[in-house]
Amino acid sequence: MDNPKAAGDAEVATILCSARENLCLEMDSTSAVPNLEQIWIEEFKPVGWDKEGISAEGRSLDGCTDETLKIRFKPLSVLIINSPVLPMSEHCKQYNNSMDKLAGKNGETLKGQMEQDLLVPTRGLIPFQDSAPPRKNR
Repeated sequence: MDNPKAAGDAEVATILCSARENLCLEMDSTSAVPNLEQIWIEEFKPVGWDKEGISAEGRSLDGCTDETLKIRFKPLSVLIINSPVLPMSEHCKQYNNSMDKLAGKNGETLKGQMEQDLLVPTRGLIPFQDSAPPRKNR
């Protein structure tokens, strides 16, 4: 992900879209605690899909964040935009307060609900393109 201020290893996300299933999945992982990997899978429903790109929408599991996935083919770019669901329900206010207390940072959860992540494409459009090394002619 494109974050010039990030220290350490780059985050990696995999996005798979299926026209037949009318579905996009974004999978990423974090290792907030040593020797513990957390996997996140976000589901997006395409609302627009043409030769220019894909636009898809989803909602977080807690129901507090609307998420928009925008993929452009030329030039290749991927953007995920988070927006808090407004008006904010009492459930979401309580959830945000609880998560802020756990993190020890006031407003951190709402900040996450307003993130924009520009993903730097590093692989081809065919998901299996780099799953096996190229075969050599004998």
